[in-house]
Amino acid sequence: MSVGGLEAASIAFKRGDLKQCVEISTQGIQDAQAEGNEIELWWFRCMLAQGMASQGRYQEALSWVETDELSGALDLGARTRLMIQRAFYLTQTRNYFLAKNILDEVASLARAAGEQALLGEIAVNRMTLFFYLAEYDSMEECARSALAIAEQQRLALLEGWAASGIGKSFMVRSRFQQAIPWYERAHRIFVRDGIYLHASQMRSELGCCYYGLQEDEKALELFSEALQVSLDAGAMPSYQIDLANIGNIHLRRGEYAAAISNYQKAANIARELDDWISVSKWLKNLAIAYSQMGNPTLSAIFQQQAENAHHKVEEARSLVKRMPV
Repeated sequence: MSVGGLEAASIAFKRGDLKQCVEISTQGIQDAQAEGNEIELWWFRCMLAQGMASQGRYQEALSWVETDELSGALDLGARTRLMIQRAFYLTQTRNYFLAKNILDEVASLARAAGEQALLGEIAVNRMTLFFYLAEYDSMEECARSALAIAEQQRLALLEGWAASGIGKSFMVRSRFQQAIPWYERAHRIFVRDGIYLHASQMRSELGCCYYGLQEDEKALELFSEALQVSLDAGAMPSYQIDLANIGNIHLRRGEYAAAISNYQKAANIARELDDWISVSKWLKNLAIAYSQMGNPTLSAIFQQQAENAHHKVEEARSLVKRMPV
């Protein structure tokens, strides 16, 4: 297997066939090892990690981009991109301090080499880190920095991620009308480039905006579309969010049994993914649902569980000092 295999794995990933992406990449790794092709081996490892991460297998993904194993066979661009990828997976597993240090290191390398495209990718990953640290102003600054580089260098995918980050920074601050055009911009880019799973995630984010604007029918349509794409792809991180979002619609309608069912499923998946930010959110939503149903006992139990989950997140956040943008 050669470059054609890498292309096939990339195409499978873009269309949301994560299982095939993982299978092709796994075979590619075996072939590259047998041929002694170290450069191709690392690109297949990178592709395999992307597929696994989208399935929610972050710890496994980390093991495939273990940067301590890197050799001089890779050029600066390849080495730094693998380090950036590793930082992203560390962020997903609440290793915020280590992720920050890696991003600081690669930013120094990229600046010294004058690599603007790499600086844009680093800005996007810092944007993600700031989201998990609940530093939303800094998140927006990073997203706008990445957007400026994307527009200057004409990097469409970077532009899409930067636009989605700006949208997210508005949405989490309940500025839904401002968020919508940014998500729509990101959605157009991902659709144009055939990255359908990312495009679906933008529809889910748009659904959150319309939900915040009390346009429940539009929100439900977007959530339902995103849910099916996530389910078909086996993309569990986005699937559990889609479940909970639909649960929010049920809760607002007073359909408590349906809301509780969705929240429970989402919370169980989030626990399996070690996603304690989401666990905390979905448990809090369960507490609200039971409270509205008139069951203060169960509401208090889930509220306490939500607070315990949130404490795990705050412990990880506390290790990281505010870093410069």
